[in-house]
Amino acid sequence: MIAHERAIRRDLTQSARRVAGLGGDVPRRVLAEGRYFPPPGMPRPRGLRKLADKACYANAYRRADEHGWTYCEGFALVTEIGPVVQHAWCVDEAGDIVETTWNEVGGGYLGIEFDLSHVRQVADVTGAFGSVLEADWAAANGFVKRGSHFTPADCDLKCDPPPDLSDGNRL
Repeated sequence: MIAHERAIRRDLTQSARRVAGLGGDVPRRVLAEGRYFPPPGMPRPRGLRKLADKACYANAYRRADEHGWTYCEGFALVTEIGPVVQHAWCVDEAGDIVETTWNEVGGGYLGIEFDLSHVRQVADVTGAFGSVLEADWAAANGFVKRGSHFTPADCDLKCDPPPDLSDGNRL
């Protein structure tokens, strides 16, 4: 195991120990099922531009669909020394990383390959391209996505309207 892979696995193991539920189960799943991908020599094949910042899930889906590549999701070192963040990328026909979002390659990647039909199904259910790992966890644990958050399926989200502060009153 190389240093970058050890760094990712160490960080995810610490996260999984500290946090229960979604915050710990996603790292545990990636540790158990994920495959390490070393950083490629360059982020993308020549002539292929990077896509939108902070949209790695949609970007990876788009490029995988366009080129017949594999969608992969998990965690990556942003640089050679960290930090480790949740991320999505593509794997080409040669098994190499294609970085769809970042300007440069990450320091290493640990993730799970997903069939595009499953990624599309998750996007259809949640209404957006987001983390497949989080959506799978939520579905397996009785949660549904409401807006940008997962909540228990049986949760009643009725809220009181916000107070009227237009007259200068404070809470």
